[in-house]
Amino acid sequence: MNITGSRCQCTACGEHFNRVSTFDRHRIGNYAAPGEWSGNRGCMTVEEMTAKGWRTNATGWWVTGGSFWKPQP
Repeated sequence: MNITGSRCQCTACGEHFNRVSTFDRHRIGNYAAPGEWSGNRGCMTVEEMTAKGWRTNATGWWVTGGSFWKPQP
């Protein structure tokens, strides 16, 4: 996939997102608190994104809705 403009790929889960805001929303959990090394932040699963109504568009990028996406069977 050609990553240009506001499109991005998550280095943790490998999924591709049509917008940075969609990518940001797929990351859930808490950041590490000051003085701690790690929090419980991670990626939503495909099942979690699908349950929220997110779909991949015709070219395979995750989108959160609107008239520009085609639901997958």
